[in-house]
Amino acid sequence: MARKPALPPTSLQVSHARYCFLGTSPSKKGELRLLMAGREVCREEYQVSREGYPSLAIELVVAGTGSLELDGKSLELLPGAIFTYGPGIPHALRTNPGKSLTKYFVNFTGSEAETLLREAGIAPGRVAGILNLKPMVTVFDLLLERGGLSSKSNADLCAELLRVILRMSRESVPLRSRKPRRDDCYARAVALIDSEYVSLKSIGNLARRVGVTPEHLSRAFREVGAEKPSHRLISKKMTHAAGLLISGGWKVKQIAYELGYATQFHFSAVFKRQFGYSPRSLQQRMLKGAKRG
Repeated sequence: MARKPALPPTSLQVSHARYCFLGTSPSKKGELRLLMAGREVCREEYQVSREGYPSLAIELVVAGTGSLELDGKSLELLPGAIFTYGPGIPHALRTNPGKSLTKYFVNFTGSEAETLLREAGIAPGRVAGILNLKPMVTVFDLLLERGGLSSKSNADLCAELLRVILRMSRESVPLRSRKPRRDDCYARAVALIDSEYVSLKSIGNLARRVGVTPEHLSRAFREVGAEKPSHRLISKKMTHAAGLLISGGWKVKQIAYELGYATQFHFSAVFKRQFGYSPRSLQQRMLKGAKRG
């Protein structure tokens, strides 16, 4: 039976965490083999510094900010950042002062994994940006859920989920330096919009989170041929609002407050521009449909 590497203990500098431990079953030579996975909400004093790691590892930032020193490179971490390390690769991770950081990680071994990492463009020591966090988070959550169950098929199922994560990582974009290039800026902004559109109140707020001016942010979106950042943010907010209205139990005023609008009138005007009818009209349509049903 192959022995799993002795992994360092989990950090005590986290406020919330969920872990699953795998890799106890035998594996074929070179086969992808999971050892451990987790989700951590790191406190503001969180910091780790290592000269290397016993196994291969992927970490994905989904909320908050921090800094990363990886194999001699210095980078800022924002939601959507994904990075890898392993034996002989020094790395240090810190949260930013007064901030927290939420991340997923998975530890694994096998030459198959090394091949998949290279194909995804995130060989050990690399960092990249995930444009659409939601699907990746869904797979990580499923991995954690399956990894916590007692089942003979769990090792194989979790390995398949890791393969999905690695293949999805092929759609990542490179992040290379502390000063974001415009394509990096676009990737970070999109990741923030897609993961935190509920709490983002304005494009100015978004630009500050990315670390650029609103003008720089708008240019970054234009240069990649994307819609305006304000259009993407509003679209996300209004789609979410429509879902809340359809689900029932939410008042228009509550939804306006939830999405960061100062008044329900402003929210209703934006909603109508987006869909062509007011929030109350949608509620009435749904109510009539329910009565007919």
